[in-house]
Amino acid sequence: MERPPCRAPVGGKLWPGQIAQRAAQPQEPPWRSRMAPLLPTVALAVGCNPRCRTGRTQRGESRSRDEKPQADGTGVLMLDLLLDGLPRGHMVEAFGPPQAGKTSLALAWAEGACRQGRQCFFMDLDRTLDHELAPAQMVVLEPKSAEEAVRMAEDIAKSSSSLIVIDSIANLVPEKELAGDMKLQYSDVSRLTSIFCRKMERFLPQSGATILFINHFRSQSSFDTVSGLTCGGNALAYRSSIRLCIQQLALLGAEEHPHGARCHVEVLKNKVSAHLGGADFDLVFGEGISWEGSVLDATRKLKLPGFDGEREELVADLLKAPEACDKLAEDCRESWALRCQSKTSPAKASPS
Repeated sequence: MERPPCRAPVGGKLWPGQIAQRAAQPQEPPWRSRMAPLLPTVALAVGCNPRCRTGRTQRGESRSRDEKPQADGTGVLMLDLLLDGLPRGHMVEAFGPPQAGKTSLALAWAEGACRQGRQCFFMDLDRTLDHELAPAQMVVLEPKSAEEAVRMAEDIAKSSSSLIVIDSIANLVPEKELAGDMKLQYSDVSRLTSIFCRKMERFLPQSGATILFINHFRSQSSFDTVSGLTCGGNALAYRSSIRLCIQQLALLGAEEHPHGARCHVEVLKNKVSAHLGGADFDLVFGEGISWEGSVLDATRKLKLPGFDGEREELVADLLKAPEACDKLAEDCRESWALRCQSKTSPAKASPS
């Protein structure tokens, strides 16, 4: 006859032999067995070695405080100095009234990223993009709904270190609204934006991708004036590492036939570098942002000598001499670096 299997005592207790056998074996915390398969994934997400507690990365390279993250050019020299370039692995929000230069500034950023070999994706939700002004290497996408745009951006951000431009948050239309459900409330759109931003905060530092959100103001119903509130809820303003407010100051040229606009961008939030401030730039209709004009503005703001003449003549001279413009831009960067170094370095005590 077969021996019946040994049953454990009632109540989940152990026999004396099992207690002695378990006491002889080394015990491990219960969480360690569950976390063991996840340790390589956690190490990859955090960027460190789980067995090393010296603060070094997986490749064995120590990170210093003075090391700056990788960044791309923004097309405006003074904005480059304030932000140290457009950072990678972060979310950026650019908002402002209509015809303020938001899309033109985004195209300038995309052109700078394409020059450095990055792939750029532009989600044209407004269906107003001028393809002649867009860089040739940029991929233009036209998602039909908010859910499709979110899925596209998530797949791109997970797979590559690309620049993704979403133009704009105000035109994110949910699938339910497209199907004919007019009872949809604003909280559903803001909830979708909140979930998307929370997920992207985890994936962007790993892949090195950058998401640029173009947003608009929304008016107050009580006073019928433009307020500081933007579309998409509060999650975008909270999760973004950089927030830029862009406004149009004046038109350039004759009032009847202007050839451009004078715009201003203000850095309202900056979690990447320690600089806040504003920068002016010239927007030329049909061409985009004038790089030579931004170099001249940075030169005058940093008070470099030799550029006190008329603005139009100086910009025309810089257009004819690209090498002189590059030399002047490099002088502005050196002057800005010396100014920042003098502010951060401690003051030397005077000898008694």
